[in-house]
Amino acid sequence: MSDEKLPQSLDKPEEEKDKERDDPKPDSPLEPEVLSKLPPDVRRAVEFSLQAFSGPVFHPIVKKITEGHIDKVLESAENDSKRDFKDRMAGRWFGLIYAVIGALLFIFLTIYVAGQDKELYRDLLTKVIIFFGGGGLGYGVKAFLDRE
Repeated sequence: MSDEKLPQSLDKPEEEKDKERDDPKPDSPLEPEVLSKLPPDVRRAVEFSLQAFSGPVFHPIVKKITEGHIDKVLESAENDSKRDFKDRMAGRWFGLIYAVIGALLFIFLTIYVAGQDKELYRDLLTKVIIFFGGGGLGYGVKAFLDRE
């Protein structure tokens, strides 16, 4: 630790530190005379508040981002987009398969059950229509609530 240099603020004598504190900032929106008349602790608070609102504040990590980091983020976003596309396509295929199975089941019920017992077929058809009607109503209500 003895070989290391101390920061400049610690190397300076107390008079220079006081002088730096007393000198108004050159980029301050207030007049230097106004700042110099304020007590030191109030002046520091005013300068700090003016500095906080003077420009955009960036996180320290933002300064360390390199081109390699940006490339990794873009690559990750592209891979995520590809996965989302594959997921949507798989969902569409499953939806198509379910629709075909449902159509085949309906055709089977229509041909087989309607020929055997018309009353049973009418009862099953009524229950299926009520089931899908309730599902459609629930979907419609959810879509309506999501819009608001």
